[in-house]
Order: sequence, then C-alpha cells, then structure tokens
Amino acid sequence: NQSFSATAHSFNSQQKGIDGFSAANNFSETSYKGDLLGLRWGHQWEDIKFDIHTDYNQFYFFSDVDSITNSIGIDAGAGSIEFDEKGSKNHRWRSGFQVQHTFRDHILTVGYDYEERFTNALLGLVPELFAQPLFTLISENRMFENTVFIQGDLNLDRWRIVYGLRYLHVDSGPEDSDEQWLPRLTTMYRIDNQKTIRFFYGEGYNSPSFSQKGIELSNVILPSNDTTRAERIAITEVAYHEQYSHWHWGINAFHFKTIDFIQPIRIANTTNYQNSEDIERSGFELETTYIQSRYDLLANLSYLRHVYYTHLTLPKKSKGKITSDEVTNHTNKT
Repeated sequence: NQSFSATAHSFNSQQKGIDGFSAANNFSETSYKGDLLGLRWGHQWEDIKFDIHTDYNQFYFFSDVDSITNSIGIDAGAGSIEFDEKGSKNHRWRSGFQVQHTFRDHILTVGYDYEERFTNALLGLVPELFAQPLFTLISENRMFENTVFIQGDLNLDRWRIVYGLRYLHVDSGPEDSDEQWLPRLTTMYRIDNQKTIRFFYGEGYNSPSFSQKGIELSNVILPSNDTTRAERIAITEVAYHEQYSHWHWGINAFHFKTIDFIQPIRIANTTNYQNSEDIERSGFELETTYIQSRYDLLANLSYLRHVYYTHLTLPKKSKGKITSDEVTNHTNKT
C-alpha cells in the first residue's frame, strides 16, 4: 500500500499607503512574495509504515519608504527596505523520515528531521544619496537543525502510556550551537468505565527567529543582539475526569515554565529582543456539564498564579553614546 502527495503554493501581494515600522515612516508600497513546494511519499507493509517528506519554502518582501530616516530626526529622502540580492537565497528547507512498527499492544515510531534556514541581509537603502546601505536591519544568517526522535504508544489493560524522547542539535555558526534532550510522557489510567486519571509531562524548545536574533541598527540606535538564546518550555499536567449519561465533570491542575523567555523591547520606534529569566504559570481548571433533551448546563471555575522574573539590559542614548541600564523585575500575580 503506497501513498504520494505533492503541494505547491505561490502568492504575491501588495499594500499601499501603510504605516511601516514606525508612524514617522510611511511605506508607500510593500510587496510580498512567497513560494512553497512539498512532497510526501509513504509505504505500508503489514506491521510497518514508512514515510518520507520534504518541503522548500521561499519568502521575500520589498518596501518603498517615503522618508527612511525620519524616526531618528534626519531627512535622507526616499529609500527602500529590501533584502540583499533581492532575497534570492531566503529559504527554509525541511526533510525527514519516520518508521512506525505496530506490535500487539505497542506502537513504536522512530524518525529523523532536518531543517535549513537562510536569509539574505535586510538593508535600508537610499540609492540617490548613498552608494552603500544606510543600515542593516537583519544580518545574513544561516541555521541548521537536526532532530532524532523516538515515540512509543503502549496499551496495557487499563493503562495507556505514551512516551517519547527527542534529540535536537541547532547550529547557527562556528561559535553558536546548542543541543537539547526533550522528553515527553503521558499516562492515562482508566479506573472504570466512567472515571479516568491522566498525567502529562513534556519539554519543548523554541529557537529564536532571524528577526529576534539579528536586528542590528548598530550605526543608528541599537546594538546587535545575536546572543539571543532559545527558549526552553516545560509543562506538567494532572487531570481527573468522570463521565455519565447526563453529566460529566473534570479537574485539571497544571504548571507551565519558560526558561530564557525571549522578551521584545520597544526602543526608539524599533523592537529589540533579549532573553529574560523565567516565566511560571500554575493553577487548576474545574468544569462540569449537565445535559438534558431541551437544555445544557455548563459551569467552570479556574485559578491562575503567574510569576514573572526578568533581567534585561536596555540600550539608551546619552551624549551621543550608547550605554545600558539593567532592569530587574519580579512579579507574582494570582
């Protein structure tokens, strides 16, 4: 049993007379263009399923600007914000495969994913006055991600256990690489036909985008923030549920934590990104539903505790020089 699918998508859009990165700069016209091609092939044997996939995505935009430097108090005339080489190298390419084997009471899946991302430099140009770019918004960047994963789905009488482990290696340059082991576990126990209890724990990883990692404006306002690290996320949940013919109710307790949260900072009409410390949310949700032939009654109650701690370095202008302030904030909300 074989399967094959192909997907192709292309778009081109234009916007005129819109506000750009700041209210002082009016983008008289912005053009967006994107293309996507995806392929997938699979084969099913009696107990084994094999799947391989690849997709290639390209995106580019170009903006004409009436006055490209108004936000810093200088009138350099009309210009544009565009990618170097017309964004010809902007792309994201993903490929991978997975193999799934079904046993009597166990489904085992192993796989590999590869992702490559590249972007040309995003430049501010005033060709009538300057032969070279006036500033660089995003530097030329390339990033590689390699992922190996395993997942199992096990059914044993009243138990169902779904487990997984993912190894991720991210390479953004000779001195900028990272690797993570990301576990996941879900267990569900069926007490009887009406009652179940479930436990979940999982970790995730969010790489910074090129915009979050590469905004420079080093010769205008902000220094480069190429040290932005990836976010790591951990979630724990415990849930209990009862269901009967006319009503059901359940309670869910959770804890959510983000480490090295990527924080946007708005300064001088430009957004810069830095890692703060941690964000934690915990609480519970209680809900019940009563069903009758002519009406349904729903009720819920929730409690949320939010803890936010950040330690940021904010650039500021002082007598023509860029200095920094350190800001530490701790918030506990219930």
